[in-house]
Amino acid sequence: MWQRDMLEGESMRESRGDLWWIRRKGRRDYDVLRGQDPVIEPGELLVGKQTRREPTAEEQVRLEQSRAFMGTQPIITGQTGHMAIDYATLLAKGCRGLQQELRERHILELIAPRERARMRPILDDGHLSRLEEVTTLGLRRDGSEFPMHVLMTEVEISSRRAFLAFFTDMSDRFAMGSMLKESEERYRTIIENSPLAFALTDPSGKIVEVNPIFCSMMMCTSEDVLGRRPQDLMQPEDRHRVDDHLPLLHDRGSDSIQARLFRGDGTSVPVSVFAIELPDGSAMAFIEDITERKSWESMLCEREEALRKSMQKFQAIFEGAAVGIITVDLDGRPIDFNDRFVQITGYSPSELRGLRHEECIHPDDAVKCRDIYEALRAGTVDRFEMEGRYVRKDGTLVWAHLFSSLLVDSEGRPEKVLIIVDDITDRKRMNDALRESEEMYTKLVSAIPDMVIRTDMKGTIVLVNEAALEVSGYSREEVLGHSLFSFVAEEDRGRCLNNAVLMLDRALGPQEYRLIMRNGEKLLFEANGDVLRDADGEPTELVFVCRNITERRQMEQRLREADRRLRILDGITRHDTLNKLVALQGYIDLERMGNTDAKRAERLDSMERNVRFLREQADATREYQEIGVGRPEWQSLREIWAMAVRNAELDEVMVEADLEEVEVLADPLVYKVFHNLIDNSLKHGGKVDRIGVRTERSAGYLRIVYTDNGEGIADKENLFKRGHGTDHGLGLFLSREILDITGMGITENGVPGMGVRFEIVVPASSFRTVQ
Repeated sequence: MWQRDMLEGESMRESRGDLWWIRRKGRRDYDVLRGQDPVIEPGELLVGKQTRREPTAEEQVRLEQSRAFMGTQPIITGQTGHMAIDYATLLAKGCRGLQQELRERHILELIAPRERARMRPILDDGHLSRLEEVTTLGLRRDGSEFPMHVLMTEVEISSRRAFLAFFTDMSDRFAMGSMLKESEERYRTIIENSPLAFALTDPSGKIVEVNPIFCSMMMCTSEDVLGRRPQDLMQPEDRHRVDDHLPLLHDRGSDSIQARLFRGDGTSVPVSVFAIELPDGSAMAFIEDITERKSWESMLCEREEALRKSMQKFQAIFEGAAVGIITVDLDGRPIDFNDRFVQITGYSPSELRGLRHEECIHPDDAVKCRDIYEALRAGTVDRFEMEGRYVRKDGTLVWAHLFSSLLVDSEGRPEKVLIIVDDITDRKRMNDALRESEEMYTKLVSAIPDMVIRTDMKGTIVLVNEAALEVSGYSREEVLGHSLFSFVAEEDRGRCLNNAVLMLDRALGPQEYRLIMRNGEKLLFEANGDVLRDADGEPTELVFVCRNITERRQMEQRLREADRRLRILDGITRHDTLNKLVALQGYIDLERMGNTDAKRAERLDSMERNVRFLREQADATREYQEIGVGRPEWQSLREIWAMAVRNAELDEVMVEADLEEVEVLADPLVYKVFHNLIDNSLKHGGKVDRIGVRTERSAGYLRIVYTDNGEGIADKENLFKRGHGTDHGLGLFLSREILDITGMGITENGVPGMGVRFEIVVPASSFRTVQ
């Protein structure tokens, strides 16, 4: 027989064969007591009890007879103990009379009136020839009724027939039966209404009882599971674990395990099973659906994993951050800091731990820092920002931007302060430089005599300087917000728009446009444009610097006209001079005819040399006047060399050339430089039979190296001076002048006796590789 009950502060005594299952306060397992008096504290649960087997009727009669003759007939049995008194004493106490009074009364008077009619036939002589047992109601002296058990028979005492009856007060036993029935009903109610599924197995391990929650959880009926082993409802991998736990259940008397059960719809449900083994080998199990718990556990695991990863990320950020990070208590004492903060302050970690945070800050800024700590402690602020100066250990200052946040504990109380320290020393320096640059830019734009115009990417004017307004005659309001191209003369507008687009890809250099002044006059301007870009390289604005070249163009025109006239005059003068020299040469030749005077012949030779010199000088002046007349242009180095070779009388001289595919920016007469080098080798190099030219790269420069295998040059100091040499002395002098126009230079560094070695150095701006 099983029963559940709640007992508080009582001691229950039963026979030595009783077993008690008690769940103690605050525990999930159960104590199993045998033959002991369990004390149930308030709030503890008496889970179950097994009472030893009740004796049969015959065994009960023999026991009652034995106890009667021994004077220990049990009358009342209760939870507080066992008492044994005879019936006469019981009735005497109940009726408050004497035993003598009882002996004088008829036995039917001791039975309740409503029971006497039923009892009378039993007391007839014919019925008491055998042992008779009956349960009826007794009558006390005060008229109250009570249930009693009567065991009666006829006996012979001293050859006299007598009536022997054993009376047992059944009040407590009836009360116990009522309590037992109530307990069983309570047990059944608890099991059927339990929030946990319940299953009972017999000693063979088969299910013999389940509650409705079990059927609901498993989506089945009780008939679907009765007679089956619990393991048959589990997933295969869980069956083995449960079988492995059975020895623990036998040893401990109870055990708990988690498993997955197959439900009626084919799905599985995770459960936690608490099993209790009973003395007869059966077991009862309390089963909890832990789907939600598993979900929470999974969520908790995910959150713990996320927290772990978050902590790892935070630690990685903390240690590897480009900014200093420090946590301090509410008094400003460091708790933790990263390596970057150590670098910013210049103190060692051990030194920092001995300082307050404000002690690292410049005194002028520390006052504000202390005020902020006070506000944090008072709870008036929970975060702040400030710029301040840290004083490094070596005394130097570091500008920093401080971001601070108040950190609270689990109860929301202020605990510590997190401070992020961004070293902005370089930024402050750059800001100062930027401010100075902007100030200088503003002053330059204001002071520059040229027009400075800035537009957006649509060409709308957003800035003009005073010079632009002064030259054009417009007011600032008349130009700001208007298109720049509306001020360009119609004949130049299309080209200006085109060039503005091309500017996005490459620099165009100076361009000339006619701009319309407020008075309608069109003036010629030389415009240099550029693109302003953001940090990502995206174009944001256009800027133009325009110089009024109207007067310059007029002057250039006058200079060209004057130069044309001078050239005409020079040509006429040179032509007339050459004619006179030809005539003079003719007279010299006539004087030589028939001359026999040696001194006279010597004078004629001197005159002839002077005539030849004057003719060469005239030719040289014709070449020199052409230098710088034409604009420098990009020319192929290989083609320049080929032209110089074609115009030279090389005869059997071998020419070697190893030139890169490059173009040089030079005067159109640059080929004469190489022509002069070849001519000097042929005229003054001695026995030259090989000349060569090659290119080399060095430190961003292009070197053009010319060599021959002649006698070389000993006098290098005066080599490029005007008048030096055996001829008119203008060849190398003119060569250097031609190269100097575009920044090129020429030197000779050969070894005398081993040929010449001329180097022409071309700067990076004056050569480009041909693709």
